[in-house]
Amino acid sequence: MLVEGAYIVGLVLACLLTLWIAYRAWLNRETAGATALGATALLSAIWAGGQIGVSLATGDVATLRWHQFSYIGIVWTPVAFAVLALSYTGYNRYLTRRVVASLVAAGGVFLALIWTNPAHHLYWTDTTAKPTVLHGISISPGPAFWLFVLFSYALLLVGSALLVRYALTAPDLYRVQTNALLLAVAAPWAANIPSSLQLV
Repeated sequence: MLVEGAYIVGLVLACLLTLWIAYRAWLNRETAGATALGATALLSAIWAGGQIGVSLATGDVATLRWHQFSYIGIVWTPVAFAVLALSYTGYNRYLTRRVVASLVAAGGVFLALIWTNPAHHLYWTDTTAKPTVLHGISISPGPAFWLFVLFSYALLLVGSALLVRYALTAPDLYRVQTNALLLAVAAPWAANIPSSLQLV
């Protein structure tokens, strides 16, 4: 019970922090990379908010709906982060409308599979509300789940690699900012790798 309470408090704090970052980014939206930062923060807030709902929900249907809602953030946060990393490190030439639209559309396909999963079970072969599990839901992954893992981790890896490279060569001021971004992305890495590995 204590662990679950600490988990929910952590999610609430993460939600508030990312909403504040999104607000600050919106106020400075004319600055390069601010829009992508705001999108990343807002999607992270949706992710955390959805997981709060999962933790507090009662019953299979409500738990699944909150889990599906959280995937709005889960699916598009890696996309927004990759766009942020490319923009922040000066690789804007790769951010064509076609590239960004393709990444957003790919996320949309995964989200559609998640929301229609009861009809085909391609993303999860089974989902059950389970209060004894920290996330409140027990899942059995399907093939589309593992495709999403590859998709999202590839984007996180590319974005992280760009930021690490930039941190090693940037002036001191930008190095501090870049290290802060890397610290921020360490949280989703830390949260998702163990949860994915335990499903193998």
